[in-house]
Amino acid sequence: MEENRNQLSRAMRQRKLQYDFLSRVFREPLSHEFLKEWKELIHHEIELSEQLEPFFHEMNHSELNEIAEKEKQHFLTLFFGPEHILAPPWESVHRSEDGLLFGEATLKMREKLRSFDLVFEGGYKELEDHISIELEFMGYLISKTIDLIEKNEVDELIDILHDQYSFLDEHLTKWIGHFTNRIQLNTSSSLYRGAARFLNTLIQQDYQYLKEIKEVTCK
Repeated sequence: MEENRNQLSRAMRQRKLQYDFLSRVFREPLSHEFLKEWKELIHHEIELSEQLEPFFHEMNHSELNEIAEKEKQHFLTLFFGPEHILAPPWESVHRSEDGLLFGEATLKMREKLRSFDLVFEGGYKELEDHISIELEFMGYLISKTIDLIEKNEVDELIDILHDQYSFLDEHLTKWIGHFTNRIQLNTSSSLYRGAARFLNTLIQQDYQYLKEIKEVTCK
């Protein structure tokens, strides 16, 4: 029993690293400092797929300052414009018929965050259905899962795992494919092309993983 708990805890910690990593990638341009930290993290802690190998290779053979500046331009072009946003990072844009911001998905995300008593800190002004916020929210749910595993609170643990499945089912699985396709079509960046493929794979695999858990733990 103890070994099963340890295995589940390790799996949850790896999932959290992956969601936190992707949330950071899509939140803002990566700084030289973050790239330096990430370079160490990749080799020692986080399991990332081969989809990002071209970017890892580039980091090992180029100056990080140059990479940070180049990827900043890719980030701004993809997610900010200036005229036309090539890969809008908001759920509402991809799910509403008119493709506009602040749609039903935004309001549902706002309500979801409030239901967990979550509020923005540090003056962060992004809409609630931004990809980085949705990924960060998954990381938050996984953190709660890890705490419940350590406390051996089984009923609450099952509930929070079901919450994760429901969130993927209601939100991320509904638009990530379209979002990541837009990235693939509109950039040559090995970072953002790789991150898009990694994100799409993670959501698909995690959804199936949580679905299987839900099927064997339904009350």
